[in-house]
Amino acid sequence: MLDHRTSRNYLPRSLPEGTVELLAAAAQSAPSSSNLQAWSVVAVEDPERKARLAGFTGGNAHILAAPLFLVWLVDLKRLRDIARDNGNHGEGLNYLESFSRIPR
Repeated sequence: MLDHRTSRNYLPRSLPEGTVELLAAAAQSAPSSSNLQAWSVVAVEDPERKARLAGFTGGNAHILAAPLFLVWLVDLKRLRDIARDNGNHGEGLNYLESFSRIPR
């Protein structure tokens, strides 16, 4: 961990086919709280959309420079949909760790 470094220099080319899917599969294989994998990922390649996202972060140039920007999101809706499709209301999702809130 002490040798960790971050690189924000990117080659101006697309990733090889299948790389994004491989990254998502690796992330899905990582442990998460209760193994719920309560996230979704959005791949952004469009320069205008990347510029808008960079604006939300104070104009980080590395977002603009990256050919592909992956946005990882907490996604409890997906889990609620899965629960609903299986005849459940997913009540426990209201009490996941730091996402505690008043139930709907």
